[in-house]
Amino acid sequence: MSETIAFLGCSRGFGKEVLHLMDQNRSLKNSLLISRKQGPLESLSQNLQSPHQIFSIDFSKPDCVSQILSSLEAYPVKRLFYFAGGGPYGSFESKEWKDHLWSYQVNFLTPSHLLHYLLRDSRFSTVEQVVFVGSSVADHQGDLNAASYAAGKHALRGLVESILLESPSKDLRLFRPSYMDTSMLPPKALVRQNPEQIQSPAKMAEIFVSWCLDPKGSKILSI
Repeated sequence: MSETIAFLGCSRGFGKEVLHLMDQNRSLKNSLLISRKQGPLESLSQNLQSPHQIFSIDFSKPDCVSQILSSLEAYPVKRLFYFAGGGPYGSFESKEWKDHLWSYQVNFLTPSHLLHYLLRDSRFSTVEQVVFVGSSVADHQGDLNAASYAAGKHALRGLVESILLESPSKDLRLFRPSYMDTSMLPPKALVRQNPEQIQSPAKMAEIFVSWCLDPKGSKILSI
């Protein structure tokens, strides 16, 4: 059955893989494509079969949540997938503080603020499922040269695990993949020296979609 789904952070990487897969499987009645850059979204939309709407929103801005909610209000969104993430690569002190703030905002503050609204505001009662993407590496232990990214993912995992103990009204889930071979994985990342440890985004997308659409799927899936 096709559904209206909001894809947040889908202009590239894993989010783009999931969007394409669901579009090819005709799982989408309508889709909301929400990312920072308008150009990549427009290019992406040209290859989609299903109806879709484009919204250019910067998840690193404190006021972005109100923009996201305004976008959602006009559509009967059933599922919301938050793929956005990232952060500066290198030693913590070598990066500007603004770069760390960007990472904290995108990886934790924006998704937590958004979830708070979705759980308490009756305007979004159609949203039955909220899925965040964490990391079985960065939210589990320290991540060399990715301190603020790891900190944000640790916080996101702690948030989801804690709220799940409260029996939330929505199907809240956390997908925790390992390293994936996308442009988001820095060329100089240590794991690049061990390609066998890097997952295929296409394969991870298949697992993600099957898991999300399974009403009996676990609340947290680690790959």
